[in-house]
Amino acid sequence: MKINKKLWFLIIPIFCIALITGSFFYTRGIIKANEAAKANGVIADVFPDAVRYSEATYNKRFLALYLEEQGYETTDVVVDHVVYARNEQNAVKGLIVYVNCYKKFGGLIQMAVGIQNNGTINGYTILDISDAKGLESKVKDDDFKNQFIGKNVSAFVLSDEPHNDAEIEAPNGARDASGTVVNGINTAIITLEFIDESMGGLLE
Repeated sequence: MKINKKLWFLIIPIFCIALITGSFFYTRGIIKANEAAKANGVIADVFPDAVRYSEATYNKRFLALYLEEQGYETTDVVVDHVVYARNEQNAVKGLIVYVNCYKKFGGLIQMAVGIQNNGTINGYTILDISDAKGLESKVKDDDFKNQFIGKNVSAFVLSDEPHNDAEIEAPNGARDASGTVVNGINTAIITLEFIDESMGGLLE
């Protein structure tokens, strides 16, 4: 049976649209799987005790205002999203806060901070650091990271000679990047306070 030429003009576009649509959903599935794998990798780094996770729901605008009240404007930090770290019983054990931190002299550090319900820092991982040159990469080193792990303070500050848990020593030549990381971790602490208050103190 011959197909009318006019029908070909209909069949070919429909076939192309179907092919593009199928490719889109297939590709989107791969992207989602990769994102999930990346999320699990981050959880393993900053919340090794978590076995599952879920996106936290909160008012981003109110969080931004809350951060501004603490002295952090959107030119300093922006919370991208927050994940609940859960145990086998599905109880929330803490948060993983994904935050974009803007360096004082330009550039961006994207990081994920693990923080327990009581405010204890589990750790952080750098997801991306723009223009990472020379000693700036030292904010990824364990020597610097370990200064935060297991500590529970209201806020961290940089110090040339740390004398308490809140004071952090910056690697030589990486003070700007170190200060940016400190801002990111302090943002996670504030975010925990905000979400806990929003939930009526349900984070235990």
